[in-house]
Amino acid sequence: MRYILYIIFSMTTIQTFAAGINVTLILPDGKGPLFWQMVANVSKASARSLHVDLEIIHHDPDRFASRKAIEAVIQRKITPGYIIFFPFNGNAVSLFTQLESAKIPFVTLEQKFSDTVKLKLGNVREKYQYWLGEITYDNKTGGELLLNTLIDAHKKTSHNKIAYITGIGGDFDNVSKKRQSALESLIRQNTSNEIIINQVFPMYWDPTIINERFPKISMRYPKTNIFWCASDEMALEILKEHKATNNSPIIVGGFDWLPRALKKIKSGELTASVGSHFLMASHALIKIVDYHNGIDRFLKPPYVLQYEVISANNVDEFLPFIEQKLWNKVNFSNYLFSKSSKPKPILTFENMVASIEK
Repeated sequence: MRYILYIIFSMTTIQTFAAGINVTLILPDGKGPLFWQMVANVSKASARSLHVDLEIIHHDPDRFASRKAIEAVIQRKITPGYIIFFPFNGNAVSLFTQLESAKIPFVTLEQKFSDTVKLKLGNVREKYQYWLGEITYDNKTGGELLLNTLIDAHKKTSHNKIAYITGIGGDFDNVSKKRQSALESLIRQNTSNEIIINQVFPMYWDPTIINERFPKISMRYPKTNIFWCASDEMALEILKEHKATNNSPIIVGGFDWLPRALKKIKSGELTASVGSHFLMASHALIKIVDYHNGIDRFLKPPYVLQYEVISANNVDEFLPFIEQKLWNKVNFSNYLFSKSSKPKPILTFENMVASIEK
């Protein structure tokens, strides 16, 4: 795969240098450039607000490019104060060891690596003292949230009709497996004939594969009236292929909150999207600032974030915020640790929107 490495420096102010916090954020482009661009854009906004000198590096979405990008940072004469990155299954142990040897504090995003690799890594700061923390989302609950939203939509529009659900998964990493575990649990637990899970097809996060395989999926499961998808890009491709061959209404949902998907929800073509995880790096930056100032919020309590859902019920409220990139107006320092008796709000998308509306 062609290797891409490009660096974006955030605008810095005198206050930034005074704070003395510099962070390198290393991102893959694995879920499509739009999702990771959202992560990068919100991260730049939060860094400005928090007075952090932020460097962003993008690389191709594979472990080889990931290794090359991270090793290049480790080998610099002057290394960053902190590194945030998305670890891959094939090189996590090696890179953690190199970062530990270089004594560079680092924070990881998500748990894409397998359970076997997780055992080798141990828990945060158990084997690697410079592994400050990880920002992870509850993908199992997120998968359930999407599934329940789609089933509820089906019940409202198709009274007494059986829900035939076909799953469109990612690949075999932990993120995809945990998201689609909601479908697998329903297969095991469902004793009624009102909901039928047909099959979960791995599409390797690649919408172009759907284009090739959709005719066979339709032939195998012609009664499908709900498509559960592990990403918005795949959901949009399913919607396109279905409309090209069938005029019947269909319920489709995915993950990521891509603006194009949210517009389809507004128009009534797409049913729902689960997201808010484009805030993952901003969560890491907030905790790094607190850590740098002597407040360690990485370990207590365990930090597993919850997804939020956008559907017809709230798309009118939330879509303008994303379309207009109103995160640039958010004061992210409001989410830092405070000794005040009045508890500060936590960083959620809903709280961000509410802070702008006040």
